[in-house]
Amino acid sequence: MSIHIAQQTGVITLHTARTSYQMWADEQGVRHHLYYGPPVGNADLRDTEFRSDCAFSPNPGELHLQRDYSLDTLCQEYTGCGVGDFRVSCLNVQNPDGSIAADLRFAGAEVLPGKYALPGLPAAFDNGGECETLRVTLRDDVTGLTVTLLYGVYEQADVITRAALLQNGGSGVIRLRKAASACLDLPFGEWELLHFHGRHCMERQPERAPLPHGVQVIGSGRGASSHHHNP
Repeated sequence: MSIHIAQQTGVITLHTARTSYQMWADEQGVRHHLYYGPPVGNADLRDTEFRSDCAFSPNPGELHLQRDYSLDTLCQEYTGCGVGDFRVSCLNVQNPDGSIAADLRFAGAEVLPGKYALPGLPAAFDNGGECETLRVTLRDDVTGLTVTLLYGVYEQADVITRAALLQNGGSGVIRLRKAASACLDLPFGEWELLHFHGRHCMERQPERAPLPHGVQVIGSGRGASSHHHNP
């Protein structure tokens, strides 16, 4: 079984042949990213989260006295916008009243057989029993915006695919200016960026570099996969 949901704690662990990926939702419905690395079985890793006084990072209103809790410092599974997290967000929206907030809280999770579909988009497929899908639903109860996080777990192939489905469950128009298919919040530490640049007859040249603070972007402006950069 490649996807395990602990009944008492709600901790979800994804298993592949050589990795584990773990997440959970706290009492406020905020979805934490806990772990991605070598296999840990179904061990509960919530106690490994780093917490300290958040200093100049804001607290959610319902936790205004808890100084070690801020959306600006937590490792999150998928980030909203305009609610106290000042890092690069997954979303950029404008609501019917002109506000730019998306406060996403956990609303449910389910495991489905096979691989989720992405109609009209390139995607991996299930060749028959190779994959399980995890659907995690996040919802903004004020605007009605729902984000469904999709995880395709190919256990033997050692692959986890990800996508995000956005739906407007409210009565007004929500303008979507940005939507990421996934994010991976990492704790502080020393990290490396491995990517594959190229040119004609020299495609997919590996390059490994230290990952600094700030924004670093790789991509291609050709509008399609090319020898310069591959997806």
